[in-house]
Amino acid sequence: MDSINKEINRKIKGFSIFLLVIILALAWIIGMIFADLKFFIFGVFILAFLIIVIYKSRDDLKILRNKDGTAMKDERNEFISEKAGYHSFETMMPIIVFAGVAILTLRDIYPEYIILAYNLFSIAFLGFIIKRIAIIYYKKKYD
Repeated sequence: MDSINKEINRKIKGFSIFLLVIILALAWIIGMIFADLKFFIFGVFILAFLIIVIYKSRDDLKILRNKDGTAMKDERNEFISEKAGYHSFETMMPIIVFAGVAILTLRDIYPEYIILAYNLFSIAFLGFIIKRIAIIYYKKKYD
């Protein structure tokens, strides 16, 4: 009976996090469409709450399901996700930089997109800094 209650609580947590992500995305999209800062701030509050909830229930969210419905913790899937995320990041950074360079070289034809090029460069730089900080952190943690 106790395992059934844990299973139900786990499903409720997963579904509530899914609903919060949908509400967050809708708030930000509506805020961008209507250029309303209230929706963006509402989305930021939801994001802060969502980060706290996910951090507190991260062990429950790591449990995966077999095809027959039994719970199992599979480290191979976590390893595959980490590898895929790392390679996706490594692929997207040059694409973002190249898009920024392409837009910047067309500044005489499309001067209104120069801000977009600078934003792409900022995103690439921020991503690079976050990656370096993560590498330093995990080297200190596991070496």
